This record gives sequence, structure tokens and C-alpha cells, in this order.
Amino acid sequence: MTLKAKPYRIVSPINPPQVEQIDQMFVELYKVAGTGPTGPTGASGPTGPTGPTGPTGPTGPTGPTGPTGGTGASGPTGPTGGTGASGPTGPTGPTGGTGATGPTGPTGGTGASGPTGPTGPTGPTGPTGPTGASATGVATGSIPYGSGAANPFASTGTFVFTGATTGTLIIPGQIQFPATQVASTGANTLNDYEEGTWTPTDQSGAGLTFTVTAASYIKIGRLVYIVLHMAWPITVSAAAALVGSLPFSQSFLSSITVGYNQSAVSLSSYLDGSNMAFVRQPGANTAVTNAELSNSTLVVAGTYITAN
Repeated sequence: MTLKAKPYRIVSPINPPQVEQIDQMFVELYKVAGTGPTGPTGASGPTGPTGPTGPTGPTGPTGPTGPTGGTGASGPTGPTGGTGASGPTGPTGPTGGTGATGPTGPTGGTGASGPTGPTGPTGPTGPTGPTGASATGVATGSIPYGSGAANPFASTGTFVFTGATTGTLIIPGQIQFPATQVASTGANTLNDYEEGTWTPTDQSGAGLTFTVTAASYIKIGRLVYIVLHMAWPITVSAAAALVGSLPFSQSFLSSITVGYNQSAVSLSSYLDGSNMAFVRQPGANTAVTNAELSNSTLVVAGTYITAN
């Protein structure tokens, strides 16, 4: 029997691949020479590396049931149920006792007077009084003053109280001035008093009609106090707003106070002649137009001086 040469390289120390080569060498020898007797078992090689983890096995059977857990906390209280139907009305109770007597009512009115008794006898005549002054058409209790021979206080125009230069004139009634003023240039002479109303008119040329709530005046001598509460109509007129028909013409420029202004324009007012004008404030002093006062209410008041 002839062995075929085949290279086998074995080095020390022997590792697993070399062990496999030795096994392969003996396999080749057995093929040529036949199977010999089994040799002794070789020493175990070193443990090979751990193989990969196998797939998970099937789930085991369910274990026995554990003991019952403790009772959980109570849940929140549910909403209150609706009110049940009213029960039947109970039987009527016994009648109560009589209440106390109420207070006495008010006393009735006095009865009608009886008939008038007979007239008594006439008393004796009293003594004759002094003869009074003759004054035709003079009311009782008045002091006649004016011209005329029958007037004991006949005068040409001035009634003078003579005597002490100081004192008090007490008038337990009223002082009435004539409807038509009696003009005077005296610095210490009060010659007029008047109260009344007036009708403001549009003097801008736009032909507007105002809605007037109040327009009144009081005149004492030459001093006139006016109050005006009025509203402009809806208008697009670009003319300067002017209110005329003052109760009396002024003698010089006067300022008027604007107490209420519904418009969006800050303004002031003054009197110039017979008209009330309006200017933009502060600083500009340009005329306010009718359109800027459209559908707005103003309340103004002020005092001015007249010529008489």
C-alpha cells in the first residue's frame, strides 16, 4: 500500500482548526489502509464560543389566581335627584280664636254750622276822622306822585326825601319800572329792570332753523345776563356759525361762557354787536363752521353791557 503525500501542518499549541486537520488526516489514512482498532478517546478540546440565543419558547400555562385585592376608595357622590311630587294636602286645622278689636277710626268732620242768629242793634256813631288828601285814581295805601293841582306831591320830575343824609329806605313790596325804559346818563341812577325770553336766529346766511330748549335774559340797568340752550340742525354749511337776535345790542365786545359742548370741536364764544360768534380753541381763534356744529347741542351763558 502506497500513501500519498499530503501536507498537514500542525503547530503547538493546538487550536480547534488544527484538531480538525488532524481528524481529516486520519480520515485520509483510513481510506487508504482501512479501519484500524479504535484508539483511546482524545482529550476534550476547549469549550467553543457560546452560540446565539435560540427562539423564545411557547408561553407556559396560566398560574393560579392571586388573592383578592382590598376595596378601592369610594367614587364621588352623584348629583342630587329631582324633588319628588308633593304629598296630598293634610286635613284643615281647627278655626282660630277671634282677633283683637282694631284701633278706633279717626273722628268725623265737623258738622255744618247752624243758621245765623238775628242782627244785633246798631252801635253809636264814632268820631269823625281827619280829612284826607284828594287824589283821583290813586290806590289805597299809595303815595301819589306826579303833576297836577290835585296832587299834594305835585312835582316836575324828581321826588326827594329830605332830612338825614344816611338811613334805610324800606319797601315792603316791589319796585316796578315802566315797560319802556326811561334812559338816564346818571352814574348812580338805576333806570331799568326787565326779565324775559328771546328767540335766537341764524345769522350765518345758511338759513338754518335752531332747536331752542331755553333762551332767557335778565336786564338790570345796562347789565344783561343771558342763558341759551339750543341745537344745530344737520347741515354741511361751511359758513361761520353766527347766532343773532340778542335781546339787547351790546356796546362793546363781550365774552360768553360755553358750559356744554356736544360737538367734537373745542371752542369758545363771544358777542360782537348783535351776534354770538364761535372760535376754535386753544390758540387758533379761527371761526367754527355750521358743519362742525351739525346736530350738536350747546349751552352758553354770559353777561354783557348795553348802550342804555
